[in-house]
Amino acid sequence: MMKEVLAVGSGVIVGAAICYGGYCLLKYHSKKSDLKEDDIFAEKIRKKEEQENKLHELLSRQVHIELLTARELTTWFKDNRNSVPKNAKMIIVTPTFDNMRGLGYYGDYNFDLDTNLVQVFYDDESGEVYKIRLVSFTNIESNLQANLIEQDGMMVVTE
Repeated sequence: MMKEVLAVGSGVIVGAAICYGGYCLLKYHSKKSDLKEDDIFAEKIRKKEEQENKLHELLSRQVHIELLTARELTTWFKDNRNSVPKNAKMIIVTPTFDNMRGLGYYGDYNFDLDTNLVQVFYDDESGEVYKIRLVSFTNIESNLQANLIEQDGMMVVTE
């Protein structure tokens, strides 16, 4: 009789220990997955804030020009050429959603495509934007406008 009581008691203790171990393991894994979700959420918030700051910086450096000419655009490129790597391409682009996304600007903005251009020093191999400027204008030189239309809103400037 004593052997039976001892066997039942041992079985109950072992069963309780297994249940408690399973409970601890379950809590550990659920806590770990919660941390992963929190990290993912925090990363999304950080990226959104980074994008908003990037867009705010672009808008804060926006220039307004009455008559936009090719000379105005090339002057900015020449003035800033020495501050960027030699492999950076000089690009003039209309700020469409797809073009801005290609330059790394994600967000909610709606630029008037008829009165805004973006100038950028861009490395197409790394996707890095070295210098960028948003240009708003009232009028645009007809030859410049024709070239932009002909090249679907994106021109690569050569030296």
